[in-house]
Amino acid sequence: MIKTLLSIRMRAAFASMQGKRKDGAVAKPSAGRAVLFAVLYLYVAAVFLGLFTMVALSLAPLMIGAGLDSMYFGIFILLGFSLVFIFSIFETKSELFDCKDNELLLSMPIDPKHIVISRTLAVLVYNYLETAAVMLPAIVVYAVFGGSAVGVVGGTLVYLLLPLLATALASGVGYVVAAIGRRTRRNSFVTTVVSLIAFLIYFVVYFGLMDSFEALMEGEITVIPESPVLSAIGSAATLSPVSLLILAVVSVGSAYLAWKIISANYITIATDKRGAKRVEYRQTRLERRSGFEALCRKELRAFFSSSTYMLNSALGVVFTLILSFVALFNRAEIIGIGEELSGELGQGFLPPIMIVAIVIMNSMNMASASALSLEGKNLWILKSMPISARSVLLSKTVPHIVVTSVPGLLSSVLLAVACDAPVWYWPFFILTPIASNIFFAFLGIALNVAFPKLEFENEAQPIKQSMSVFLSMITTMLWSLALIGVNLVLAILGFGILAAIATFSINCIAAAILYAVICGPCVRKYEKL
Repeated sequence: MIKTLLSIRMRAAFASMQGKRKDGAVAKPSAGRAVLFAVLYLYVAAVFLGLFTMVALSLAPLMIGAGLDSMYFGIFILLGFSLVFIFSIFETKSELFDCKDNELLLSMPIDPKHIVISRTLAVLVYNYLETAAVMLPAIVVYAVFGGSAVGVVGGTLVYLLLPLLATALASGVGYVVAAIGRRTRRNSFVTTVVSLIAFLIYFVVYFGLMDSFEALMEGEITVIPESPVLSAIGSAATLSPVSLLILAVVSVGSAYLAWKIISANYITIATDKRGAKRVEYRQTRLERRSGFEALCRKELRAFFSSSTYMLNSALGVVFTLILSFVALFNRAEIIGIGEELSGELGQGFLPPIMIVAIVIMNSMNMASASALSLEGKNLWILKSMPISARSVLLSKTVPHIVVTSVPGLLSSVLLAVACDAPVWYWPFFILTPIASNIFFAFLGIALNVAFPKLEFENEAQPIKQSMSVFLSMITTMLWSLALIGVNLVLAILGFGILAAIATFSINCIAAAILYAVICGPCVRKYEKL
């Protein structure tokens, strides 16, 4: 039974790579499409492997030669664990407690323990892949720089145990969040706050480590002080019997304990619909609104009522605000760097680069890329209403534009002040991020219409695992790199204001083109869904 349930979960995860024939049966993906998807996934894997390989290459010459093998592995164990734990908390919550087929499975003669273990194993597969992106470069670089065979074997054993511990703890936190959510009216707000706090803690630790790495690379620290905590964490990778035994017992024991506790309470959590006290009805005057306005309000309510939707689709807003306040608090340093770069690369170098930085942060927001998919099997309700297809598709972009543009305006002002931008740059600080948000919103809905994922078990699947979101992420990344190149060339040539004008114009033109695509081909594709 566990094998069957796990097979169902994995097939659902890769359903976006399959199409459907006109009779509704699942069709095998064409060879060209399969190759395209394989190339895209390999590209993403290469990016993460390359990132952690660079970190390993910067640490290995300094630590391995100094006999700090345990500390070397401790850093990567901490990075791998925190990465998997943070990104698994709400994945486990969605897989375990928010799937649409929970009540269907529980009505069958299936032991809840089997349901829990099959869904946890599905999350564990992803966690092993994420951990490999951190630990595999660490082990390979360690071996290349003359590390012992003991470290290679120990690092491999730690890799096998680490996802178990992270998944078990993430499942426990997801269980607590699900239990709280069943008893609070604003559970999405509580979940979002808890998640943001976890993200902030993770990034504080991460950037603290990056500062230390930078100091090492610049030679500010010539002798690496040994950290007892990191050495103790990494000693398991050097086959220290006590440390390895503790890690094995804690990992396997916590996984078993989490499975037993969640299984024992799974029916209660998965079927408990009590929530908070219902809101009492109060008679109010009804206001007449247009169909488009009603759809916009519906989309905004859907966005703010889902913590999964908010956290995975608008995380760039958080990064933009953090970047802005950090830049403002380090205003003197930013201005000094700008003056130095302006002397070497040309006047007016910093302001257009700051504008592009906001656009890059905006590219991390992908709310519209899954907005249509989230309608799921209820799409027929929208299509049966006397509302034009164009209005439906444009309304799907409203949460993206509204949620990103309002904080983006604050960030634009803060960054303009931080870099002491001349007054003629200010209109572009304000307008360019808005233009880019509109472009990214239109791009997301266009890709979502082209690659809809209308069949899913929980909302995390279309938001995190759909092809439209994946392609939106890749496209916006490449778009940002192209804008960086254009701005660098123009700024180096001394045309800083021209770089700002070009960035604004390019985003406006791209948004206009996508608007025409939405009103034409996308409308026709939507009508055939």
